[in-house]
Parts: sequence; C-alpha cells; structure tokens
Amino acid sequence: MTDELCPKPWQEFPSKQQEALLTTRKRVLRIVPGADEDLSWGMPTLRVDGDILLSLHGFSDHNSVFPGAGAIQALGPHLDGYTVTKGTIHFDRDRPLSVAFARSLVAACLTSLNDSYPKRSGLYKQYHANGGVKVRGKLKDGVRHGEWRWWKADGELARTRRYKLGKLAP
Repeated sequence: MTDELCPKPWQEFPSKQQEALLTTRKRVLRIVPGADEDLSWGMPTLRVDGDILLSLHGFSDHNSVFPGAGAIQALGPHLDGYTVTKGTIHFDRDRPLSVAFARSLVAACLTSLNDSYPKRSGLYKQYHANGGVKVRGKLKDGVRHGEWRWWKADGELARTRRYKLGKLAP
C-alpha cells in the first residue's frame, strides 16, 4: 500500500472518513517508518519485523484502532475521552488521531510487543522506539543460546555474539 492509495477496505467510506484513517496511518508511519503493511482480518495492519503493531479500520459511526489489550492497558490515562473495548480504541469517524496520541499509542504498542517476549520457543526480541529491532536471539533454559544480534536505532548492526547456555562461545 502507498500513501497515495486508499486501502481497498476503506474505499467505500465517505471521503472525510477515508482522510481521517489515512492521516492516522501516516502519523503512525512517521513514528515507525520501517513498518510493513498488509491486510489482516480484512483490516489494514502495520507490522514491525513480522509482529503486528496495530490495525486500523472504519465503521458506520466511528473509526477504530486495534492495538491489543496490552497496549490499551499501558495507555492508561491517555485513553480519557475515548471509547475503549478490550483490544480496541474508537475515535471520531471524520478526524484522525492526534500526533501526540499516535506517539503514545505506538510507544504502548511497542512496550506490549517487548513484554510479549520471550516466546515459548525461546525467541527473544526487543524493539527501539522507532519500531526497529534492538536485539534478537534465543533463550534455552532461560539463558542466551546461539547467535544474538543487537542493532542501533538507525538499523545498523551494532554487534553479534554467540552463546552456549549463557556463556560467550569462542
């Protein structure tokens, strides 16, 4: 999807609603410029390194952002004035989310993603504030094992280390 094209699920919406959704999407993409876009559950969805950051969609009387329950919990008082469900934040049909709220939203989404690691498989990952991967590796028996990589916020690889059950491997 490109900024010039309205995602297919939004093409039937009134123009003001389309503009509110597109502007919200652009604001989020400015914060996480490396995010990938796809359609998940029929909604335009932004991902970082394969993980869902959030989805956006419109409805007859409002628009919604779907950041997940963890991000909603992390937003706390930032949600005053919004209608909130377990994993959804409703916002005005004809107005985008503010830049300040978009920043808070993305920070909460990234915090929630960071908190979701390590996975049962042992995969460990953490993100920078711009959505870039900060560190990726695997844990075995709760300690680093195998190849671990760290990146700077600009995406440059900072270092790589190999571990064997928590100890640096030669």
